[in-house]
Amino acid sequence: MEIRYYRYFVTLAEELHFGRAAERLHIAQPALSMQIQALEKMLGGRLLERTKRSVSLTEAGKVFLDQAREVLSQEERAVSTTKRAIRGELGCLRIGYSGNAAYSGVLGDALRKFRTEHPHVEVQLLELNPLAQLREIEKRGLHMGFLTTLSIEIPKTIETRVLASWPMVLALPRDHRLAAKKRISLDMVKKEPFIVYANEEEFGSASMIHYIAGFEPVVSYQAANVMLMVALVGADMGVAMVPASLMGESIQSKVVYRQLSGISAKMDCTIAYRRFEKEPVVQLFIQSLLSLSD
Repeated sequence: MEIRYYRYFVTLAEELHFGRAAERLHIAQPALSMQIQALEKMLGGRLLERTKRSVSLTEAGKVFLDQAREVLSQEERAVSTTKRAIRGELGCLRIGYSGNAAYSGVLGDALRKFRTEHPHVEVQLLELNPLAQLREIEKRGLHMGFLTTLSIEIPKTIETRVLASWPMVLALPRDHRLAAKKRISLDMVKKEPFIVYANEEEFGSASMIHYIAGFEPVVSYQAANVMLMVALVGADMGVAMVPASLMGESIQSKVVYRQLSGISAKMDCTIAYRRFEKEPVVQLFIQSLLSLSD
């Protein structure tokens, strides 16, 4: 049954007058009368009692009125919900992130702001290394990712925006022989045992150190995340090259951070998403994110 029949009947039932109902509906009175007759024929019985002076609902008409109002209410909700989804105010947002984005606070700040502005959008988070995030974004497994672009190539199909960056520092045990120095040169640490970020991909912390420092480190341990790297440094298992965003993190005050000389590269936190992305919910998140720095 077409939705217009419900609307015609509800309006007539509220007015109980064909002339006033037709005026509200912006149609001619004879046309309204014909539509109501067609509705009754469709249902197989009378919905209205008509006299020259009055119009009233039959018992069947009262039942149909309740149902018609519910149908119209559902239609209104469907239209409203769909419009909100088109505007990006509803839906599901799938976001990848790497450890630096989480521990630096960039990811948390972005999510907090977006959730305040758009509380009805579901956000799903998945921790992945940068290359895995890029692949998932390309094949639409993720809408976007928070990652570092340090030493990796960004596909032409992906747009990026740098949100923050930090110089690289050396994390070392508090009683390490180099801990007393304020600045450490690369030559001092070339033979030190390094704790690196474990990565089964072709891109890993060891090769990253080679990229930014020019030497392949002696790897003592591989850690699943950057906080475990710091914990292992605190356990005197080696040293680690980490972004300065972690300098406030220590394990029972057993870790110190020292500046590195000879390194200009910085660890960035970058948002990546498909170029020419048209999903409204993604556009809303990007707008919310970029306004953090305004």
